[in-house]
Amino acid sequence: MKFWISAVLVLMLSSCSSLTKDLLKDPEVKVIDFKVTNVTLEDVSVAVQMNIKNPNPIPLKLDAVNYALKFSGEKVTEGVFDDGVNVPASGENNVTVPFRFKYSSLGNLVTSLLNNTFTREYELDGSAKLGIFSIPFKQKGEVKFNK
Repeated sequence: MKFWISAVLVLMLSSCSSLTKDLLKDPEVKVIDFKVTNVTLEDVSVAVQMNIKNPNPIPLKLDAVNYALKFSGEKVTEGVFDDGVNVPASGENNVTVPFRFKYSSLGNLVTSLLNNTFTREYELDGSAKLGIFSIPFKQKGEVKFNK
C-alpha cells in the first residue's frame, strides 16, 4: 500500500513540474554594457550590466545566475551571482554582475586591452535558478571596452 501511495505522489509531482515548465516562458537575458571597474597587477574587474525580461504574467525571483564568459572563443571566467534578482510580471530589470579576470585567463587579450583596442566577440552562457528550475540562456555579441 505504501508503495502505491509513493508512486502516485511521484507521478503527481512530476506532472506538476512538467505543467509548470510548459506554462512559464524563459526570461530573456541580454548584455547591455561592459565597463572596466578596476585594474591591478594581477587582474581586471569588470561590471557587466544585463537586462532580464520576464514574459510571464507572474513576477520572477531569480535565486542565482550561473555564468561562463568567453572572449574570442576562450573561456575567461565563470561563477555564480547569488544576490537574487526580482523581475516584475511582464516586465524587466537591469542587474550589474561583477566579473573578475586573472591576466593568465585573458591570454593574448591583455595586449589589446593595454593598447586600448579591446573589441572582441563574446559569448555569455549560463542559467538562471528559479526555485527548482534552471533556465538556460546564451548570448553572443561584440564588445568594446572603454577606458
